[in-house]
Amino acid sequence: MFSLYAMKRYMTTFAWLSLSLTLAAGAETHIEIRRPARQTAGLLGPVKSVTMETSYSISDGNTRVLTVYDRAGNLVSETEWDQEGELVNTATNYYNQAGCYVSRCYTEFGEDGSTSNWDVILSPETRQIGMKNSSTGFAAVRTYGPQRQLLTYRLTDGDKKLIRASQNKWNAESTQRTQYIRFDEKKRPLYTYYFKWKDNGFIDMERLRYHQDQRDRLHDFEYPAADDQGNWTQQMMVRYDITGRQKKKVYERTTRRTIEYHATNPAGDLP
Repeated sequence: MFSLYAMKRYMTTFAWLSLSLTLAAGAETHIEIRRPARQTAGLLGPVKSVTMETSYSISDGNTRVLTVYDRAGNLVSETEWDQEGELVNTATNYYNQAGCYVSRCYTEFGEDGSTSNWDVILSPETRQIGMKNSSTGFAAVRTYGPQRQLLTYRLTDGDKKLIRASQNKWNAESTQRTQYIRFDEKKRPLYTYYFKWKDNGFIDMERLRYHQDQRDRLHDFEYPAADDQGNWTQQMMVRYDITGRQKKKVYERTTRRTIEYHATNPAGDLP
């Protein structure tokens, strides 16, 4: 099993701060390191965009997220609105003519809004994708397994001090994530998710463990509606507190997805 703390060895091999960005424009592409984002999201068919609206029983209003994919399944953009309908943030990914991931632009809106640009560097030898913010010096490194599934994530500041990190575990087929651990700046685990999946590939249950204060939560999922492609369009989740001897309901969450697909025979394609 890949260890989070083995990252130092990978970072030495990677040496991404000294690499030229021309590596990203070479023969290797990011798809050889990781799966397309659409596949990682578990979406079926040529999905073009997903509009996701979420409401909670403990609050008013809906949050909304729009995710856009290209024909290859790469994530093009992701935009988020709050419960008042105000634009919160947007992230746009850029790819070169060879279809290789080269940069990302992230914008936060509001009074304290800002825009940050990230350059992407690929390291096929270590199965890593690195990103650097040229303005702040912040650096992010994602390491993938042989089956192109994400294993670890690490974010550092301009002084190379750890800000946060995470680690994933996958099932034997490397198709479904079974565990996610989030670490703080001192490499201490903050919380862990444990995942259980339905036969159709939908998430069935999540168990959440908060390590600092020894709290446990359970998320139970149901799917009242799905489309012809097999993607769910409505999801119901109930959150329970299972810290004590009795399971206590905390809140309910309803999520609706509107999914748009790429045309199967776009203009200009041969029939």
